[in-house]
Amino acid sequence: MSPTTYEFHELASGVHVAIAPLYSFAGSNAGIVDLGGRVLVFDTGIVPLAGQHLAQAAEDFFGRAPDLVINSHWHADHVQGNQVFPAATPVISTHITRALIAANVPDNIADLRRDMPQAARDIETRLANVTDAAERAELGEELAWFQTAAEQAAALELRLPDQTFEQRVCLYGAVRRAELVTFGGGHTASDAVLWLPDDNIVFVADLLFHGFHPFLGDGDPDQWLRIYTDLEALDPLPEVVVPGHGKLATPAAFADLRRYVPTLRELVADLKLRGGTADDAVKLPVPAAFSDWEGPNTFARNMTFLFEQAEA
Repeated sequence: MSPTTYEFHELASGVHVAIAPLYSFAGSNAGIVDLGGRVLVFDTGIVPLAGQHLAQAAEDFFGRAPDLVINSHWHADHVQGNQVFPAATPVISTHITRALIAANVPDNIADLRRDMPQAARDIETRLANVTDAAERAELGEELAWFQTAAEQAAALELRLPDQTFEQRVCLYGAVRRAELVTFGGGHTASDAVLWLPDDNIVFVADLLFHGFHPFLGDGDPDQWLRIYTDLEALDPLPEVVVPGHGKLATPAAFADLRRYVPTLRELVADLKLRGGTADDAVKLPVPAAFSDWEGPNTFARNMTFLFEQAEA
């Protein structure tokens, strides 16, 4: 069975979203758009296999290889598929994102090359001591996943963006235009979105986690919330918002982070009043309003981040 990366869905003629299921080898959602004579890919996943599947999907959908690749921000699960695209296919990001990829992604690649084979070896050791058939089957599936992850990690190579921009790039084709826009940094120091004004669609990458705990630790929550106001000022207002993680949404989903950040800050403030520490913060239960979201470990990391931010 081929390892899972994306589930593809057509949003409009010439516009496809690539949704990353949990525990897939995609890592995050992506997009493929036919501008008319030009095909672009928005974000490339966490391993080469993800980029390969996106490139193949472009061929399947539109009969041509991607002409352009976009990196929304620097996080590894959005850029480590870059390497599969030919050198003649430009990769575009903001200036800041390119610098952050160069500064951070090599260490991430090194970590994956070290950690994935070790995880596979650890599971092999456990498997050798298990006799229960059901448990062996479960461990066997887990082992296969980590073996594939180790193979992918070994193949990783850094591919930096070739072109950068400051605030906005307009991309034109025979069928539609797309606008690549940054309103600054919120999730990271620089986050770009892909707006398709004629289709009322915007790909916002990790500026929206839909049904997932959003990772706050590399960004500025206040600026993140400010960016939502900028997105809501797009004219026409997008009807479909493609998140970096989770299912398709509408602008109404921005309300999630607008509730999440103040709620966690209130927890931190209350804890500090009671003399609590950062270690206490990570032990707090997830508030009921967010208890069904994926990624509870991210909640703990966010509590640490906000506690330390309050201490600064």
